[in-house]
Amino acid sequence: MLAPDVVVLDITMTGMDGIECARQSRRADCSSKLAFLSADEDVDYVRAAFDAGGMAHVVTTQPARHLVATMREALAGRRFVSTAGS
Repeated sequence: MLAPDVVVLDITMTGMDGIECARQSRRADCSSKLAFLSADEDVDYVRAAFDAGGMAHVVTTQPARHLVATMREALAGRRFVSTAGS
């Protein structure tokens, strides 16, 4: 069984969206920190991601270094949001 420290989920994944995947991971008592990646900055999506157990969120329009920062913040257990304007 895999036990990654951080899992990056796309909110709008095909088949099962990232939010439902996060909910199922939490129900399964997964200890991985969850970070979300999305093209959408909609506050409702971000809120849903955090409510589902996410620690961090980054938009796809950000440079790769923002994804790395997002993963580090999630791993440290800190809430983090990186938007197109940041």
